[in-house]
Amino acid sequence: MLFFCISNLIYSQQWIKQDAHFSSDSIAVWNISIVNENVAWAAGYNIFNGSNSVCREFTRTTNGGETWIQGQFLNLPDSAIISYLFALNADTAWIACWNDTTGGKAIFRTNDGGLTWNAQPSAEFSSSGSFPNIVHFFDTENGICMGDPVDGYFEHYTTSDGGQTWSRVPSENLPDPLTGENGYNKGRSFDVAGNVVYYGTSKGRILKSVDFGNSWTVCGPEYLDKAYSVAFKDSAAGIAVDNEVQTYLTFNGGESWYDHMFNTEYWGGQLEYAHGDPGYLMTVWQGVNQGTAYSLNNGTSWTRIDYLFYTDIQFLDTQTGWAGGKCDSLGTGGLFKWDGQGLGINDFQVDNELLIFPNPASFEVKIKTNEPAMINIIDLMGTSLYKDSVEAGITKINISNYQSGLYIILSEQKGKISAVTFLKTDY
Repeated sequence: MLFFCISNLIYSQQWIKQDAHFSSDSIAVWNISIVNENVAWAAGYNIFNGSNSVCREFTRTTNGGETWIQGQFLNLPDSAIISYLFALNADTAWIACWNDTTGGKAIFRTNDGGLTWNAQPSAEFSSSGSFPNIVHFFDTENGICMGDPVDGYFEHYTTSDGGQTWSRVPSENLPDPLTGENGYNKGRSFDVAGNVVYYGTSKGRILKSVDFGNSWTVCGPEYLDKAYSVAFKDSAAGIAVDNEVQTYLTFNGGESWYDHMFNTEYWGGQLEYAHGDPGYLMTVWQGVNQGTAYSLNNGTSWTRIDYLFYTDIQFLDTQTGWAGGKCDSLGTGGLFKWDGQGLGINDFQVDNELLIFPNPASFEVKIKTNEPAMINIIDLMGTSLYKDSVEAGITKINISNYQSGLYIILSEQKGKISAVTFLKTDY
């Protein structure tokens, strides 16, 4: 089990409450799609009836959330239920829809800021067993839509003309589905880093595509029960969590995974990397442990922010992020904007005894102590690989010749020993 011994971590950062302007307090945020620091969209759902309820509302901001404007999903079939909303810019967005009783439905697009929504041809998901889960566009032309297996293989579509035409990915370009395997909507177990797509399934597999969704492979890990949440810092480094809160880290795009256990401040909620330098991991969860928390070390330890109720979380980078929740009353609340302060090395108070970053590391680790200390790096067999006295401040240690794996850093300051575990990778 990895651990991170840091004391007195402050969390002055907070969420700024914003009004989604949904029509009633029964509407909550289903999923958020962030375009840039000014433009974001959010789809709604009826929180009392759950995700199987028909809800025709979305909200959109073009000024960083100072104002959100509510809109309606028009021209949709009566029984269409929103699986996922993806926004390309302030005017253009797509939704994937399914049908609660007969399956099927389709992809719809708006080019006028949500005033009108029109069905996209060729990706009809017309089978009674069809279930479109996620729609995503890499740019104005190239997009993908991932669905559950139909006719013996996953119903995935791609487009290269902005959705004017869609082509189903042939079965030979997809891994065979397992018995009872399907995907998830809402985006919790889906992430995109550059042109690389990761898509978790109910059988614990993660499907990966590096060519705009035209072909797919399974990148593991092998022992997940369900790929409950998937989040990637970049195209290679990511984390996967199952429904039992068993977690795995990868630093080579899923070719290999490290068994990883969160501490008790993580309760299995949705994960989201806030991309950037240093980059950090955010989570929201529901139930008795509802709230938000952040981690600066890939989830080894967490700092809780609050105990509020949230339904979704998305970050563009360390400065821009939103979380969704439930409206308090008629149109009040429902969205929370990250205050933009960002987290990093300066957020640790001066009396921290030991800090190591980055973690994981490939070539060099930096050790920060507030007093002169004796530093000792040992492997899991107890062999000492580095031992020296250091002055207060930051000490750089070259680890490029270390084998990949876990190491322990011991620091003795004023007769007190602190320990930090870090992961050496080849990535």
